[in-house]
Amino acid sequence: MYLLIANAVSGVSQGISLISITWFVSNTLGKPAFFGTMFLAATLFSIPWGTYAGTLVDKHDRKKIMLFIQSFGLILVLGTALAGFYLGRDALWMAMIVYFSTVVAYNIHYPNLYAFAQEITEKENYSKITSWIEIQGQTSFAIAGALGAILLEGKIMNFDFGKWSLHEIFLLDAATYLVALLFLFLIKYESLAERDKSKANIFNRLKDGFVYLTSSPKILLFGVITGVIFAGSLVTGMYSLPILIKTFIGGTEKVYGFTEGAFALGALMSGIFIFSVFSKKNLVLGLLMLHITATVCFFFMGINQNVILLYIIYCIVGFTNAGTRILRVTYLFNVIPNKFIGRANSIFSVINASLRVILISIFSSAFFIEDDNIRYAMFILSALVFIGVLVLSFNFNIFRKLNQSAH
Repeated sequence: MYLLIANAVSGVSQGISLISITWFVSNTLGKPAFFGTMFLAATLFSIPWGTYAGTLVDKHDRKKIMLFIQSFGLILVLGTALAGFYLGRDALWMAMIVYFSTVVAYNIHYPNLYAFAQEITEKENYSKITSWIEIQGQTSFAIAGALGAILLEGKIMNFDFGKWSLHEIFLLDAATYLVALLFLFLIKYESLAERDKSKANIFNRLKDGFVYLTSSPKILLFGVITGVIFAGSLVTGMYSLPILIKTFIGGTEKVYGFTEGAFALGALMSGIFIFSVFSKKNLVLGLLMLHITATVCFFFMGINQNVILLYIIYCIVGFTNAGTRILRVTYLFNVIPNKFIGRANSIFSVINASLRVILISIFSSAFFIEDDNIRYAMFILSALVFIGVLVLSFNFNIFRKLNQSAH
């Protein structure tokens, strides 16, 4: 419980910060191409760092790693906020520091969070813990989307309290890092999984992770292909969406914030209801249906100019993204031993980051920034997710048998 509370508290303010930074750089400063470069640089850094992070997760105490992550975030974000108050203004370098530090933290936080959850949870409860993590995470982001829109706009209903500056939002972010630290200190647990106790160096441990996945090619294929929706959703939310809203739909920062809130609401609904629709024995069928739905949604985002329909479509995208994450993580928990889970998740993350690098490089080119051409990015994402539909269809029985044999 303390683990989920700590993750929720810091997740709300991190979400507000990321939404604020995205809008600040792309639209307030009018530098969408520069934000694309920022996003690209952070993603490129994620490739070597994410690979190394997986070996740390499998080697060290996962609670201590979480404490370090929160301390790291607190120091950097608080320092940036105080600098903003001292200077009396926001600057691009402030946005860059918080953005890059958050990305660095995310690349070890989530592999560590899932590995820690698997370590302290009985196998029959894997579906419950993955659902609860997603419910908590998306509840946090739903709140972040709504609060971000309100703070950026500076008013709610008829009450005008003034727009929050970026450094004021960062101060809120820093405060929640501190609260999360306090809850993490309260966690007491007993490991229920076999940890990797080898004293091999980082290189050899990483090699063992690669050997494990390459010796299980279908698990590798499953992990890679079911991650495409995450890549598409992340590139959309963190880069393409604010440009799409401004150039194609003609919306404001409020529309952006509430669109992200709609995404999180859909994800929250998925966390609550996904296992009511698909049982633990039908994980592959659920993933196939979610990929088909996401294919259609990304396509319609490229042709829709109605704000209300955007909220609905993006809410469904949130449902498919979170549902895929829940079913996928439950599947991987079933088929991958805990002593390899950190490295396996990191390898999947590195492959996913590489895909994002390619997508960001394409979408930040001159063609997509001109006029409303960013909408064509949605068609590309739709086609990529459809490849996942084909792979899941052709390997349906194989993937299903792997999951059934793990029970």
